[in-house]
Amino acid sequence: MHAKLIDGKFVPAPRKLTIDGTLVYNPTPEQFKAQGYKPLQESKHGTAPEGMVYAPRYEDTGESIKQTWALEVIPASPEEMLMQLVPHTINTFNLDANTAIRCLSYHPTWEYLYKSSFKAEKKGYRFQHDGKLYETVQPEFTFQEQWVPGADGTASIYSRVEWQHAGTVEDPIPVPNTVPPESFTYVVGKVYDEDGVLYLCKFGDEPEGTEHSFPYKPSQNPTYFTKAE
Repeated sequence: MHAKLIDGKFVPAPRKLTIDGTLVYNPTPEQFKAQGYKPLQESKHGTAPEGMVYAPRYEDTGESIKQTWALEVIPASPEEMLMQLVPHTINTFNLDANTAIRCLSYHPTWEYLYKSSFKAEKKGYRFQHDGKLYETVQPEFTFQEQWVPGADGTASIYSRVEWQHAGTVEDPIPVPNTVPPESFTYVVGKVYDEDGVLYLCKFGDEPEGTEHSFPYKPSQNPTYFTKAE
């Protein structure tokens, strides 16, 4: 193979040349040389580390074009940048529950959080696991491998984030079939649908909007729920 450098740019020799107005196929080394092309001294490279690639370099030695290789970092695509940055910041966006569920894949994973021993300073820190969105129940919470979302004994630390309904008789909030053992956040003044039966969340004189996280269905917790009419 023959090649030449033009303003430092590698230009491989074509398979045919025009010499004195005649098209010549499979030119000889002398014919290539007459048009400035030189033999290419090719070389091999090893296996590049993850995130890097070997890029060719060329040098005109006078008698030939010498090929060498240099490691270069592979630039991240815009999509990769988005997936790297957003999980670290999405909990600062104050998304409503429905928007957060639609953006499920942009949330940090539980695996990443426990492997990095991440500490959520405030309760309500959202993360994804097994295709579901969860949030922490307690502040100052450090993720650990033994506390798997949805498993028995984790209702007091994680709560499943569900699609938000109006919480009225006309648009009640479905109670997930994962409760129990999972915990679910109920709101005073809202109506909940448990297997077709409607319940109103109410506790004494607590104001509407007060939140409680329980690992119980409304029918299992008559202190906080009455049947809605």
